[in-house]
Amino acid sequence: MVALGFSEIITYSFTNKKYFEDLLLTEDDFRRRTIQVKNPFSDEQGIMRTTLLPSLLTVAARNMNRRNLDMAIFEMAHVFCPVKRNCLMRSRIWPPSFPARI
Repeated sequence: MVALGFSEIITYSFTNKKYFEDLLLTEDDFRRRTIQVKNPFSDEQGIMRTTLLPSLLTVAARNMNRRNLDMAIFEMAHVFCPVKRNCLMRSRIWPPSFPARI
């Protein structure tokens, strides 16, 4: 991806439940089943992420606010599920046009 002009981002694996509402996830969406952090850095980072989309959108918004409109970003990172099923396989359900890792 770097050879194609994309910049790799690296973000924390900790996230906030508020992103579920921002992404309009339904209450029964499997990505709402999270792993709680016992001693989080802050209330904003109390769960382990189940999708990379919020961190990608946050970085994109931060860049756009700084007038960096010509960007191409990607992140290859882990997502975390409390069940033994493979999150990456299940995350291919939505969005259908994107790979499991964006």
